[in-house]
Amino acid sequence: MCDPKTYRLRREVHRRLDPIWRNAAFNGGYTRREIKKYTGSAAYFFQQSARCRVYAWLAEQMLLTEDECHASKFTVPQCHEAIALLSGVTFAEIREWAQRTGFKVRRRYDLPSREAA
Repeated sequence: MCDPKTYRLRREVHRRLDPIWRNAAFNGGYTRREIKKYTGSAAYFFQQSARCRVYAWLAEQMLLTEDECHASKFTVPQCHEAIALLSGVTFAEIREWAQRTGFKVRRRYDLPSREAA
């Protein structure tokens, strides 16, 4: 549990962060054909990939690991930093960053199995 000020700031981080990945299909520079491809059952995986990209981008900007970068783990100063970084950024910019840096979303089923080791 955290104090009320930290709680409010963490909610503000989510208020700014969540629309970026939730609306990624519409503000991420995708074509209509690509958007159509990511509807239906593929929409969940598309949104999760977008969410991973946003958090990875934010982690890099804040000099955190991806495991450390989650609003529920942020301190008050980290919340202020995240709010400032998320102000005005679009998913198109984050998508461009991911393409430029070669960031790849890894899902659980992409990881090597223990049996293979």
